[in-house]
Amino acid sequence: MVRHLAAGDTLPGDHAAIDEREGTSTWQDALAALARRCDLVLMDLRGFQAHNAGCVHELGVLARCRARVVALTDAHTDRAAAQQAAAGAPDGGCGRRCSTQ
Repeated sequence: MVRHLAAGDTLPGDHAAIDEREGTSTWQDALAALARRCDLVLMDLRGFQAHNAGCVHELGVLARCRARVVALTDAHTDRAAAQQAAAGAPDGGCGRRCSTQ
């Protein structure tokens, strides 16, 4: 999938479905490739806690992309941890840091 995204191919069907069967692609690579191409991302952070390493990684990637990110939260979401994960993203990636406000 990452190879197809890098080549500028479009994704058939459900754009959120990531097929891990394609060789050495990882979800982290697919996320980075998709984040560079998206205008808007909806991320479900309901129940998010700081120990959710996959979500922490995703927030860091999304903090560096040009896409507008809308996060779904609930009473169980650790919003401070989510903001810290986004604010702690290193510069680089897609080239833009996001506001955590």
